[in-house]
Amino acid sequence: MVSIVIPLYNAKKYIKECLDSILLQSYSDYEIIIVDDFSTDGSKDIVFSYKDERIKYFLNEKKGCANARNYGLSKASGDFVYFLDSDDYLESNMLNTCVNHIKDCDLCVFTNHIYCEESANVINTLSLNPMLKDYEYTKDIYDKLYLLTNPNAWTKLFKRSFLLENNLYFEDLPMANDLTFTYSALACSKKIAFLNQPLVYYRINHGTNISAKRDNIAAFFKAIKALYLRLLSLGIFDLVKDSFYKRIKSSFLYEKSFCNLDYDAIEKIIEFVFKDYKEVKQFFLLQCPKISIIICVYNKEEFINRCLDSVINNTFKQIQIIIINDGSTDRSLNIIRVYNDYRISIFNQANSGLAIARNEGIKKANAKYIFFLDADDFIHKNCLSKIYNKMQINNLDMCLYKASNYIESSKKIEKNPYYSLEVFANNFKEVFNYEDCKDFITRIAVSSCLTAYKKDFLLENDIFFINERLCYEDNLFFAKALFKAKRISLLRKNIYYRSINNKSITANINNNFQDRIKMTILLMRLLKQMNIENDIFYKYLYSYVGILYNIYDKFDNNLKNKYKDELLLSFFILNLKYKIRNQNILAFLKTNNLSHLNYIQNASIVENTAQLISKIQTKKSNGLLLAFKKEENNFFIKAKNSGLIKMELYSDANIYISDLFINAKQIIKDDYLVNKATPFKYSFRCKDNDVFNIAFKSSKKDIYIKIRNIRNSKRDLLLLKNPNIAEYEGKIYILSNANFKIKAISLEDINISISNNKILEVDNIKSKNSIKLKANKEYIISIKNKLNIFARIKKFLRKINAF
Repeated sequence: MVSIVIPLYNAKKYIKECLDSILLQSYSDYEIIIVDDFSTDGSKDIVFSYKDERIKYFLNEKKGCANARNYGLSKASGDFVYFLDSDDYLESNMLNTCVNHIKDCDLCVFTNHIYCEESANVINTLSLNPMLKDYEYTKDIYDKLYLLTNPNAWTKLFKRSFLLENNLYFEDLPMANDLTFTYSALACSKKIAFLNQPLVYYRINHGTNISAKRDNIAAFFKAIKALYLRLLSLGIFDLVKDSFYKRIKSSFLYEKSFCNLDYDAIEKIIEFVFKDYKEVKQFFLLQCPKISIIICVYNKEEFINRCLDSVINNTFKQIQIIIINDGSTDRSLNIIRVYNDYRISIFNQANSGLAIARNEGIKKANAKYIFFLDADDFIHKNCLSKIYNKMQINNLDMCLYKASNYIESSKKIEKNPYYSLEVFANNFKEVFNYEDCKDFITRIAVSSCLTAYKKDFLLENDIFFINERLCYEDNLFFAKALFKAKRISLLRKNIYYRSINNKSITANINNNFQDRIKMTILLMRLLKQMNIENDIFYKYLYSYVGILYNIYDKFDNNLKNKYKDELLLSFFILNLKYKIRNQNILAFLKTNNLSHLNYIQNASIVENTAQLISKIQTKKSNGLLLAFKKEENNFFIKAKNSGLIKMELYSDANIYISDLFINAKQIIKDDYLVNKATPFKYSFRCKDNDVFNIAFKSSKKDIYIKIRNIRNSKRDLLLLKNPNIAEYEGKIYILSNANFKIKAISLEDINISISNNKILEVDNIKSKNSIKLKANKEYIISIKNKLNIFARIKKFLRKINAF
């Protein structure tokens, strides 16, 4: 017989479904022991409406779930005992399956569904390792004992004799009482049956189960203490030690998610509960980090050991080490995984760049302070303790500190004046803000790795890195933080070592110059949005455009030709907006004849939304796999050679597409259902260098397109990017030789004209004169052979000549 113990407290809404799921079991030899903890909502009336003699009702003094379970166990008479919560319910074969499977084992472990009350759906189904079988304990299973199953009592069927012989009972705690009970049972058992089937529905998000109101982390620590003492008394703690600490780390993070206390308050509870148990106390203190160290890694196998060793061996131990693996393709991840340190958490993502990786790190940070460390750099052994003490004592938002260069080729440490804080006088204020730095504000070293931040300060001011792949991303982050911070201080100690090697991002200035241009424009826009005073704004403007020009001026002719148009466009717009006073830049603008810029008024560029996932190459075709994350999508492709283009549009889920156009020709009008099994397929012919614009709408995001030029492997397809553009006062400036889509945004039709002997195509219609665009319509435009598109030509040329 199976004794089913159900603690009951104010579960009127759910107790009927719970009891019905038992009474409908295919196995009928059971008793239902209901221990009512003085419910006040009428739950008792529902129980008494059942006339089944197998249901036994007991009214218990209001003492909580643990006491009710223990009381129920004392009343049980079956060979087996199962503990079920009153808001959960069973699969119809649960008892029969478990009783047949447990055989000579002490307990049977199975899995569960997670049922969400809000959505009225099963949102997840858990599973065991499919390789698990019935185990008799050996040392091999001890080291992963607590990783094999969760601590919930309701996913286990126990032999009653086993529980009684080992004096197993639930700790009298308001929460986490089943943790000590279940994991003590695992430790005491000689043999366990594992059953990889979900046999119970665990209900969440309804407010009556314990986990819905479990803000009592002290009870969790007391449960861990009781388990620890039980394992010591059994003489097996050293055998299960590894899995014990791994489990309680994950359990602690789970309980912390429900807790409103900060880490300082949690520390005091740990000190109290574990005051006589140094090992467990120290472990939990390490789970209450004071500094979150964010290390973003992309192919740093040569340096990552040195970086991590400098952190792990630091004198300050209460740290969280967050490693964001940004899609490394070398041995970096394998090297990191060798480290057996409970403070390390590894998060993997597709290669997205440093800015996005750091944002993920900020989101994962649990400590009061955040410290960024590049994977090829390393820190002084006292670095973290000095930073923590400085920030704690002065209640800082930001702390700036000194750094030195580490020359990889010579293995020598060298001073770097830029990182030495020399712009601050020796008698500079202990605590300051940006207003105290106006005279030298643009000479402060900008690097995320040379400033520690208070996490709450970053979150409260919405300070994150730009959410795209961009070098020099910390300029924007640092500027926003600098102008928002109320309390900043300096740590004049060389505690950080920057690796100088040819593999670092910042070492590749030539390759990253385009990002520097974009960053400068974005920074000026940010400063204007923040309403920074004009005198400070223009210091930034002159400093950053001056740096751009000086770098460009030192380029060889090949690099100058590569970046000239983009730099010219950027300076042109910056000058229109902010009036650059730098004579070198004004001369550069005038010398390079800005009239080659194309000019469109009262129109907006339609965004290219395609993301290139991979190139496709077979014996008979070349093509692209593209992803789309928006509901309205637009992109351009170019066929380098003539052939037949085959397009296949699909999604992992059922999605409707509509309004599919190829070069203004409508292919699909109304909703068309696609998924992975039934994609939409379409073919069309192309000639050499044909350009096609493809646009469509979808009912959801996450659409994929495979598009190939077939016949032979030499026929390439290119994904064309949006042209270099800049906006100013409702007008768009576009460099020559571009394919793009615009939308007329005027209330009236727009005339665009073109200079003589040039080619303009609008929706495949060529023109050498003027074309009228109808209001509020989209047009595909192709510009060839360096031409000018402009409206009110004389006024525009007067602007150009004014330089």
